[in-house]
Amino acid sequence: MLGNDETPPFDEKLTSVKGKLLRVYQKNGHQYGVIELAIKLTWKVGKFMDREILEGSRSEGTLSIDGCLDGTVLDKTLKGKLQMLMILKFPTGILRIESKAEHDGRDFEVKK
Repeated sequence: MLGNDETPPFDEKLTSVKGKLLRVYQKNGHQYGVIELAIKLTWKVGKFMDREILEGSRSEGTLSIDGCLDGTVLDKTLKGKLQMLMILKFPTGILRIESKAEHDGRDFEVKK
């Protein structure tokens, strides 16, 4: 686990999270809605711990949340995709890491 001084530095000018409320609806007397987030994370070029982050290192993805908006019940479905490219320079050479991740899940209250 990374401590505060080891958190990767993001470039605030090139990092963003933008959200859109796509629709709202009623379900079982509660206010529901669909929110979509576009996520763009760009690491600052430079020294990080014992390596150097090189230009082009970034993560981009989307997250769709369909669930209760009024906070009265826990009921939501999450679907997301994330792609990452990390380019690191070590004393012995350059390491390029590419990964893709997907999530599809649901949180809900279980009645006793």
